[in-house]
Amino acid sequence: MMYPFQQGNGKFRWVVPYLVLLPALLFFLIFHVFPSIATFIISFTDMQRTSYQPVHFVGLDNYREFFQPGTFRDKGVALKNSIVFTVVVTLVQNGLALAVALILNQKWRTRAIFRALLFLPVLLGMTVNVLTWRLMFHPFDGPVQKVAQAVFQPAEYKLTYSTFMKMKKDGLPQEFVKSLEPLKNKNFDKKALFLKAVEENAGANAVQQYQTQLVQYAETRVVYKFLSDPKLAFPLIIFIQIWSYLGYSCVIYLAGLQSIPGDLYEAATVDGASRWAQFKHVTFPLIAQSVTVNVLLAIIGALSTFDTIYLATNGQFDTQTMAFYMFSLAFQQTAGGVGGRMGFASSVAVLLFLMIFSVAAVMQVYLRRREVEL
Repeated sequence: MMYPFQQGNGKFRWVVPYLVLLPALLFFLIFHVFPSIATFIISFTDMQRTSYQPVHFVGLDNYREFFQPGTFRDKGVALKNSIVFTVVVTLVQNGLALAVALILNQKWRTRAIFRALLFLPVLLGMTVNVLTWRLMFHPFDGPVQKVAQAVFQPAEYKLTYSTFMKMKKDGLPQEFVKSLEPLKNKNFDKKALFLKAVEENAGANAVQQYQTQLVQYAETRVVYKFLSDPKLAFPLIIFIQIWSYLGYSCVIYLAGLQSIPGDLYEAATVDGASRWAQFKHVTFPLIAQSVTVNVLLAIIGALSTFDTIYLATNGQFDTQTMAFYMFSLAFQQTAGGVGGRMGFASSVAVLLFLMIFSVAAVMQVYLRRREVEL
C-alpha cells in the first residue's frame, strides 16, 4: 500500500511527513522546550514577578541560597514531604496495582466491568478526582464525615449556653427552659441518660412533648476536619494521588501479565510449584519491564505533583511539596513575605528537575538489570 506522500516522483514529497509532524513539534517546542530553556536562564538572575526593576545576572547565588541552612522553613517541609510522598505513593500504588491486576487477570464473568471502573479515575482527571474527594471529606456535609462520626465518635448530649439561647429563640416555654438550668454544660454519653436527667428536672410530660427538639439541641459530635487537619491532610492527599493513578498502573501490569505464556504456568504446576512459587519464579521476573515502567512513572509523577496539593489544600497545613514550593515562591505571597521571586523559583525548578532525573536514572539502571526477556 502506497501512502499519498509516497506516490509519484515529486521532488519535495519527502517534506510531507515533516509537515504532518510540524503542529505537534511546534506545540512541544513552545510549551515544553522553550519554557525549560527560559527557566534555566532565569535561575541565574534576580528576576521579580511584581517588580519593574532591571534584571541582573547573579550567577549561582540562587542555588547557594537554597542550600543555606535555615533560610526558609517551607523549604525543609517541602523537601521532607516530597520524599515521603514519593516513597509511599510508589510503594503503595505499585503494590495495590499489582495485586488488583493479578485478581483481574483471572477468568471471571464481570472482570471487564471492574477493569472499566478501575480506570475511570484516570479518565476523569485529577481536577475532578480532587474536587470529588473534597466534597466527600467535607467537615459538615460530607458522607465520610457522617460515617466517621457514626463509627468512631458516638454522639454526646450537652446543653450549652448557646443551646439555651436557641431554645428561647425557638419559643420553648420559659419555665421549661429554666427547669433545665441544672443540666447546663453536663455531658451525657447516651441519649437515654440525657432524657432521664431532663425528666427528673422538667417532668415526664415535658420529655414526651419536646423529646425530638431536645435531642436535636443537645446532640454533639466531634467534627473531623480531614483536609483541614494537619495530621490528616497529607495522608489524605497521598490517598487521592494513589486513587487517581491506580488504574493506570494496573493496566500496565495487566498488559505484562497477559503477555506471559500459559505453558510456563502449566509446567510449573506439573513440577509441583505452589501459587507463591509460581508468582516468585515465573510471574514477577517476566513482568519486570512493567514494574520498571510503573515505578519510574510513579516516582516522576510523585516528585512533580502540584495539582493535587493545590486543589486539595493549596499547600496549607504542612502539605506542600517541592513542586508547590516552587510555585509559591513565584506566584504566591507566603507568611514570611516571600513571593514573586521568579529567579529563585526557577533555580528550585532546575534543582527539582535534577533530582527527578537522578532518581529516575538510578532506578532505571537498577530495575533494568532485573528484567527478563521472553
